Amino acid sequence: MKKRKQKKIKAVKNNQKKGVSIHSARVNLLGIFLVVSLLPLLFTAIYTYQKTYTVIQNNFETQATDTLKQVEREIDNYFTSFYSGLKLLVSSRELQKDAYLGTDTININLLLKNMVESRDDILNIYYAKGTSYLVSYPQSNVPADFDPTSKHWYLFAMDKPEEIIISNPYFD
Repeated sequence: MKKRKQKKIKAVKNNQKKGVSIHSARVNLLGIFLVVSLLPLLFTAIYTYQKTYTVIQNNFETQATDTLKQVEREIDNYFTSFYSGLKLLVSSRELQKDAYLGTDTININLLLKNMVESRDDILNIYYAKGTSYLVSYPQSNVPADFDPTSKHWYLFAMDKPEEIIISNPYFD
């Protein structure tokens, strides 16, 4: 038994001698070769990553800015169109004539109806005068003692007579 163990120990030692040592020239050359060939790859990968990140970041910022500018233009166009329609309504002869001469409810109703039906974003439209006179489209059932001159939207409009006033939505 002892001889067998001794043979095994010798065989292991012989194999270790025949194997490659960490300090051998072959291992050292292989290590140098790997370092020399992998370092440029590593530096190239890091540089490419940073460059790609910068390009993507710049493209994202540019596209986000362009998108926001486009949205802003669209919103401006929407409100320009919206106010243009309201200015046409306000400057119509029928409304101007009614403001000075009296009430022409049929023509005013027709004007209001045309405005509401031409725009999906207008639900109701009101025309009120300081005499507690109110015309709306669609026609609203208001109490006989309803006085539009006491409402915040009317008072706000009177503070700015040259402007078109759009009130916040409210329950009426």
